[in-house]
Amino acid sequence: MERVRRSDLFFVHTRTMASTADLQALALLYQPLVGVTAFSLYLTLFALMNKSTLVSEKYLHSDLESILDVQLESLEAARFKLEAAGLLTTAFKSDCFLYELILPMSASSFVNDGVLGQYLKAAVTEERYAKIIKLFKTAKVTRDGYDEGVRRSLSGPAFRRRRIGGRSGRPGAIEIDPGPSFHL
Repeated sequence: MERVRRSDLFFVHTRTMASTADLQALALLYQPLVGVTAFSLYLTLFALMNKSTLVSEKYLHSDLESILDVQLESLEAARFKLEAAGLLTTAFKSDCFLYELILPMSASSFVNDGVLGQYLKAAVTEERYAKIIKLFKTAKVTRDGYDEGVRRSLSGPAFRRRRIGGRSGRPGAIEIDPGPSFHL
């Protein structure tokens, strides 16, 4: 793989848009492992993509230096960390890098991964690890003891009939009640 130069172009793409759960996993599970510069690089590359096409325009690596306020060597080291964590793949062709962002593993996959889960546990204290994992657990809510307060019926005063289009009683005519009228 070629060494990065400030004048080298790059563009970014991904196969799927990241969700808030993906970004939470990235911030809480991956960031302690890859560091703040690699985390910022991932988010910056993500932000540079068109959200409709999932592809960015071409940029210079000097643009990344300016945006992140880091030297090229730090960018390259951050890139290597993202690659090692499985968050980025890199291809090179005639002075242009193609960066593919890979979505983070789900929290359960990360924790159950033989390497990443143990590496995170070693990187943070046992207490912090427990707090991080707790953030990803879903609470079970039961309806025991609650009365059902919402009726899902189309009968009642809010649904008195009023003809809209066509003649009353004619097939295809729709009748609804517009409800109370408000005058401001």
